[in-house]
Amino acid sequence: MRRVTVTVPAPTSDLGVGWGSLALALGLHNTLELSLLPEGKPGVQGYLPAESEAIILRAVEAVFKAAALPIPPINARGHSNIPPERGLGDRSAWLVGGIFGANNLLDAPMRREKLVEIAFGLAERPIEVVSAVFGGLTLAATGEPILYRGIALTKPFSVVLFAPTLPAYRARALELLPDITHPKASGALASRIGRASLAAEALRTADLALLDAVTQPDRLSAPLYGLIPDWEKVLTSLRSAGAGAVTLTGIGPALIAFTKSSPETLQRAGLQAFERAQIPVRAYNLPIDTQGVAISVTR
Repeated sequence: MRRVTVTVPAPTSDLGVGWGSLALALGLHNTLELSLLPEGKPGVQGYLPAESEAIILRAVEAVFKAAALPIPPINARGHSNIPPERGLGDRSAWLVGGIFGANNLLDAPMRREKLVEIAFGLAERPIEVVSAVFGGLTLAATGEPILYRGIALTKPFSVVLFAPTLPAYRARALELLPDITHPKASGALASRIGRASLAAEALRTADLALLDAVTQPDRLSAPLYGLIPDWEKVLTSLRSAGAGAVTLTGIGPALIAFTKSSPETLQRAGLQAFERAQIPVRAYNLPIDTQGVAISVTR
């Protein structure tokens, strides 16, 4: 029985400035295992996290449709390490896992570029797809043709991720998005073109002072930060513990902190700050994932 295991990193996007153009893959992963069943009802069945089932099914269907083949009986098992609905790209990770897994069930007839094209057509945030596939720091532009590139990181820095539990956050953040994308915000969007380019350069060279300057809350992101209780106190604690820059990932509420000093000290300070704010939080001291999607095939 052919079995494919796909491991996909968390594609944290935007970093407060990118607006769908910049992402960084972190060493926090979802794993999807797909295997062909000898008999049964055509389609995907098995044990999957609730938030991933529809995404994976859509991904598998898209690959078999592109290959002009019917979907056979497929068993699926998923293991989630990327906290969902925190702005950490968990949906994009499942999408990439389903697409690359299905392609390898078919003995990989489609090249990576074609799979990225399929994923772009299905993704809510295409930049996250690029980051999940290729790893590291990536830039992308939507439209025709699809354009994306990886940027090599030339100097080291450490990343600490904080994923708070704020049940009402996502719904409230989504309510803000129509206002954020109002034509009156066009000036702020134009500003982000330059800021995203500078953020990419800051990450490439580990220039955390520049990264801090370009990731300051602006007209588009400030309302989102305002949804995190005691945000200013949390930020002060992180800076006191050595954070060179702190910003949202995606639409949040996860925060990513960059440092050249002790990430362990930064992690402890963040946990204490969220505890004082009475916000449950998970904290991760993470490497940058430079590999991207990883695939293992057994027979």
